[in-house]
Amino acid sequence: MTSVTGGSLRLAGGVPDGVASLPVGMRRARKSRLPLSIRIMRYVWSSLAVLLLSATQLHGQVINSPYRFIETRNNFTFFAGHISVDPGRNNQAPKSGTIYGGRYHIHFAGPISGELGLSISPTTRTIYDMPDDSETLQALATTNTTYAVGEVGLRLRFTGQRTWHGLAPYGSLTGGVVGDATSANQLEMDIPEDQFFRFGLGFASGVALGTDLFVGDRFSLRAEVRDYMWRLSYPSGLSAGKVRVTEWTHNFAPTLGGSYHF
Repeated sequence: MTSVTGGSLRLAGGVPDGVASLPVGMRRARKSRLPLSIRIMRYVWSSLAVLLLSATQLHGQVINSPYRFIETRNNFTFFAGHISVDPGRNNQAPKSGTIYGGRYHIHFAGPISGELGLSISPTTRTIYDMPDDSETLQALATTNTTYAVGEVGLRLRFTGQRTWHGLAPYGSLTGGVVGDATSANQLEMDIPEDQFFRFGLGFASGVALGTDLFVGDRFSLRAEVRDYMWRLSYPSGLSAGKVRVTEWTHNFAPTLGGSYHF
């Protein structure tokens, strides 16, 4: 049914005849068209929502690696600990005691670094002689002594130039010299020359295992166990066969220290 109102032709449903001739989808689009400002706001909010969702997804994909690169190439370490000394067959080597010193490392390439170290141990040793009518050593006195070990060698860092959970474990191999830094006392000067025992100067080598625990980019705590190996040489007058005797001994030193990296 149609009706005419005010000169305008309308269908029974009240829709103008010009509109009624349009397809249904176009009529709905015309009725649902929003103001430009509202459509712009919808676009802005939709874009922000997409950006926030993308950022959340990217954050969830970040992997926290346990490894951190070591940016420095050099470090200096001061350490102290206890060295258990093998006194040797004649019990003439320096006694076990405190050991302390310093080490310098410079990075070469990959996991390899150079090592330069000096260790000092103040301790005591026993002076012996062997009477002409006996084949048994006789202890004369105990004297203070300080010996030193100088080393140069290579260090291999097992994790390369990086840490694992702050740890940087390593192994070292060194060679150098060991010797008594004190002079003989008056009692030793009176001992026959073929019974005079002197500790060093001799070759020494070292094998070490340890780790750094980094507490910052430039500071680390260090724990290490080192085996110092050196040779003891006994004069002929202190052996039953009256011949010079030598032996190699192992001397273990656990130490703790602090390192500055630069």
